Amino acid sequence: MKTPPSVLPCLLVVAVIASACSKNTDNGLTEIRCENMVLYAEISEQQATFEHLDIMTALQRTVSASGIKFSDGESLLWLKGKDAIIKIGQERYRNCAIISK
Repeated sequence: MKTPPSVLPCLLVVAVIASACSKNTDNGLTEIRCENMVLYAEISEQQATFEHLDIMTALQRTVSASGIKFSDGESLLWLKGKDAIIKIGQERYRNCAIISK
């Protein structure tokens, strides 16, 4: 069955909205789950960015004896194997695990 041309723009809008609202990791984000929070971070070689409580945070890679550590002096994202340490401002999130990259 062929879709009428007048319906195609509506289908395209629905597909774009659905993909924009999706929080899966197909878009290159790393999912990190803690006891009371889920964080989606975009991680590159030198920077990690994420949104938390409607605030976008960008952390720069810093020296680490083990794992990959990003910080801005106030917040911290430290990845060690499948585990993660997250501190945003004064709040430290516990029992964090990397679910997908």
